[in-house]
Order: sequence, then structure tokens, then C-alpha cells
Amino acid sequence: MIPFEQCLANILSAVYGKDVRQSIHDGLKAGYEIATESKEISENGREIAKEAKEIALGARTDVDQAVERIEEAVENAGEAALLARQEATNAKRAAAAANTAADKVHDLESDLREKVENGYFTGPQGPQGPQGPQGESGIITEIRGMFTLSVDENGDLWVHYTDADTPPEFEYDSETGNVYYIISDVA
Repeated sequence: MIPFEQCLANILSAVYGKDVRQSIHDGLKAGYEIATESKEISENGREIAKEAKEIALGARTDVDQAVERIEEAVENAGEAALLARQEATNAKRAAAAANTAADKVHDLESDLREKVENGYFTGPQGPQGPQGPQGESGIITEIRGMFTLSVDENGDLWVHYTDADTPPEFEYDSETGNVYYIISDVA
């Protein structure tokens, strides 16, 4: 597990979007792992307390044996209670650390979003390059039959063509997911 401080340093030093996303992911993952570890520590404390209770209840069966068992149970219960308190303290510390980490990640995310929205990561425009040579004069003619394909945010495929053209024909094979462009026979 990457130390949480290293995750924060990575987030602050990341320049490219991919690195920023990876750093945020690593930070969130580290926070999640801390929270999960805290939960396991807390569950271990509960189990120890449950065992101590069972030992104490089992000591009531026989008076002669009860003295020995009670002494043992008291000793075990004391140790278990001490361990449970220690585990609870550790769990509280880990939970507090996880909450602090989550707050820091949230603050960092907000800060990064604000910086992106304010153009913090966008540098100044560079100088304009030299003008290119004059092109040859000629006749402009409309090109027919040209089209482009694009995919929108929903994953839908779109065909773009000029209004003067006939839309290109496509065929979709639902079994394979392939799209075929239909070319008319030219004699």
C-alpha cells in the first residue's frame, strides 16, 4: 500500500490528466484500505469481548470449579478488555485518519476541479508562426461522396455527409456487431 502522504504528493505533482486521475485513484484506494483495516480491527475487538463473555458465563456451573474459572475468566476478561480497549482506540484512530484522508481527497478534488475550470493548467498561447507560402490559385469544386463517422457520448455511431449528397449506405450485422459500408457497383 502506498503511504497516504505519497498519494497526496503524487496528486499535487501530477501534470497530465491520466496521472492526476491515477493519483486520485491511488489516494482514494489508500483511504479505503485504511477504513477496511479499521473495520477488521474493530471486528477483532468484538470477537475478543465475545470470547471473554463466554468464558465468564461458563464459570458459573460448579462452585469449586467456579472459583478457579472465575479467577481465570477475570484474568482473561481483563486482558481481553484491555486488548478490546486498545483495538477500539486503534480503530478510532484509523477511522479518524480515514475521515481526515477522505476530507483531504475531497478538498483536493474540489481544488483540482476549480483549477481546471479556471484554466490553471492551461499555459499561455505561444507565438504565432511565420506565414506560409501563397498557394496556387485554382477552381474550388464541391467534393461529393465524402463522409465522416463519429461516436457520441452515448456510444451511438453517426454519419456526417453534405446535404447535396445521397446518404451512404451501411449494413449492420447484429450477430457480430460489424458495420459494413455498401459500395454500389460501378460499370
